[in-house]
Amino acid sequence: MSGQVDLHPPPRAGPSKKVVIVGGGLAGLAAAHTLSSTLKNVNLDIKLLEAKPYPGGRVKSVPIQDGKYFAEIGAYFLYYFNEATSFTDFLESRQLASNKTAESHNEIFTDTGIPNIHFLSNGELIQFSSAKHYEKMFADVFDELGECYDREDWNYVIRKEWPKKNKKWQRSDFSLDEYLETRYFEAVEASAPMQLPTGCTPRHIYNRMTIYERFMNGTDLANLDVSSIGESFDPDCEYLQRANYSEIVSAISKELPPDTLQCSNVVKAINWTEKAANSESIPPITVHCENGQAYDAHHVIITTSLGVLKLWASINETFSPSLPADKLEAISKLGMGEGCSVFYEFSAPLIDKEHQVIELFWLEEELQYLSKYPWAQSLDAFIRQKDSNVYGTWFAADKARGIEAATNQERIDGISLVLEKFLKKRICPTRVIIGAWTSDPHVLGVYSYCAKGSDEMDRVALSEPVDGSSSMQLLFAGEATHVSLFGTTNGAFETGVREAKRLLEHYSI
Repeated sequence: MSGQVDLHPPPRAGPSKKVVIVGGGLAGLAAAHTLSSTLKNVNLDIKLLEAKPYPGGRVKSVPIQDGKYFAEIGAYFLYYFNEATSFTDFLESRQLASNKTAESHNEIFTDTGIPNIHFLSNGELIQFSSAKHYEKMFADVFDELGECYDREDWNYVIRKEWPKKNKKWQRSDFSLDEYLETRYFEAVEASAPMQLPTGCTPRHIYNRMTIYERFMNGTDLANLDVSSIGESFDPDCEYLQRANYSEIVSAISKELPPDTLQCSNVVKAINWTEKAANSESIPPITVHCENGQAYDAHHVIITTSLGVLKLWASINETFSPSLPADKLEAISKLGMGEGCSVFYEFSAPLIDKEHQVIELFWLEEELQYLSKYPWAQSLDAFIRQKDSNVYGTWFAADKARGIEAATNQERIDGISLVLEKFLKKRICPTRVIIGAWTSDPHVLGVYSYCAKGSDEMDRVALSEPVDGSSSMQLLFAGEATHVSLFGTTNGAFETGVREAKRLLEHYSI
């Protein structure tokens, strides 16, 4: 029809090259979409295998408030950089997002202009302006570490009145937590004390600030390498907290050729050919699924999470022959974060319709009341979703494992106890929505992080193709393979495009 763009041009006649993409998250979808929309000079038979009954990977939007809003139990950040990217180009061309939208930052939470409200765990409402001094101190120490990394000068101090008493700082000798904690308390000691609310100490502020960092990385700061400061992207770029992220997944899926996406196909083995085969016409790879399906392929693009790759690397039968040693080393050294988002729906707003964020400060003596619900000890805020009665909470590392393992009733009882301590009234949620990514056997975590002892070269090694008896038999995509955008949907999408283009260039397209 005149004026319409053919998203799937007919392939060239002749024998087809079979491409199997493992994992239907954003990386796999991007790879399949890029390949299928560029088939002009080569006949590629593309199959995208997704373990779950639906695509999207770590993206999932759950309708709330009778479908008026969405709880994003997976990804919800979309980043905009100075230069256009494949992901933002795709979204803008389909009016799914724009840089103008990014300027408003938020489609999930409402900024009423009213400051956050703060409670102690004894029910006391506190004015927390005095804590800003210590929060700024933590932020300055964080900035100092970034400067040290960029300058490669570990003697650098951000404030001359905060001298470094420990003169042994070396790049490879410490974790993120070791540096931040040492320098924060050196700064506290060197500064005039500020009055805090009764029961609060600078240690409370430090613990509170690190809760956020734990969630953003999915692990304790003691596990993080200092390179996590220098190798990730600039957090000051424009970003959008997007509602209904699953709409993006649906848009990509709808543009794939029929029968490309094969859901409910759990891969159990990938048999590739390391040595020269007898015939170049015979596909050198077979992908076996738990449902008995088998897919022959000339190329396999593996886009599963790092958590799944770690599991597969530990099971000798998954890759046959085993992956090369440098690939296995990279998979082992990089870290996979553990975390989950939990949303609680109530019959009415917890405080009032104006306050969107309720911040919580635990007193040490109050933590004993959480002996049955230790996962709640890291709970530091309830954040209201727009003008709904739904509040989001976030958990990381052992606390994420704890709440994922809990029963739904235990999650209700635990949160009810927390609210009783802080608000002095018993409030039971009517609904619990949880993104249990760490215990999900098809994900096994939230996103990758720079584990202590790892660096960007491990991500480079993870992203390199494996040739075997023919070129590029195994290719690797996913956020963990991006040297700077790891842990983001942008990174996942870009790596899927990267590996698709690698194949297209191989066939001189």
